[in-house]
Amino acid sequence: ELVVIDSSALRFASSDLRSDRELVLHAVRHDGCALQFADESLHSDREVVLEAIRQSALAFQFATKELREDRDFVVQAVKLDRSALLFASEDLCAD
Repeated sequence: ELVVIDSSALRFASSDLRSDRELVLHAVRHDGCALQFADESLHSDREVVLEAIRQSALAFQFATKELREDRDFVVQAVKLDRSALLFASEDLCAD
């Protein structure tokens, strides 16, 4: 499977593949930052984004603004990796 070998290959995949939720989940489980190449609709998918963060906190920067501003979601993300806080909204970080 191409996604297992090099999940950055998602960058070159067709839009149909980049919007395939199961394929993207598989990709972010191997490389959280592959989230940046997923269809925009998946950047707000809580499960997809949490899986990406579980692999790399850096992936949180590719989540939608709404997720980065969602206190409950940010708490979940930070429980997975404290570094995720770096990508939470400034308002939440100020709390």
